[in-house]
Amino acid sequence: MGNQGARPQNQHCDTRKGDSEITINPIEGDKNCENLIKYRPDGRIYSDDVSINHDLNETLNLNLGFLKKNRSDALFIVIRKLDEKFSNKTWAKITVQKEIDKLNTKDENGFYDAYCQFIVSYLKSKL
Repeated sequence: MGNQGARPQNQHCDTRKGDSEITINPIEGDKNCENLIKYRPDGRIYSDDVSINHDLNETLNLNLGFLKKNRSDALFIVIRKLDEKFSNKTWAKITVQKEIDKLNTKDENGFYDAYCQFIVSYLKSKL
């Protein structure tokens, strides 16, 4: 529930969505929504599909400042971890792929890491 109880302009996710329909349902794995959504380096989420982009920005309000910052912060943690492992700043492809695989796997409680697709998108660009 994204900022439930806050003013509508500060709500996001299901709280902001309410009963509104969205173009794609991320729970339906066969839709491959992660292939329809893109990220900018500043943490902004968007889609080239006009309807999906509207859902991201208006219906779900996923580009709130703190959400963009959280995405960037989560990515920074992974980058720092890889930089520590590879002091020469050249990451081994197999290690990057292992990190992608880990991020694409649910934890023991059935959840993905927060902002994982933003991080996966960045790491894929480095392969």
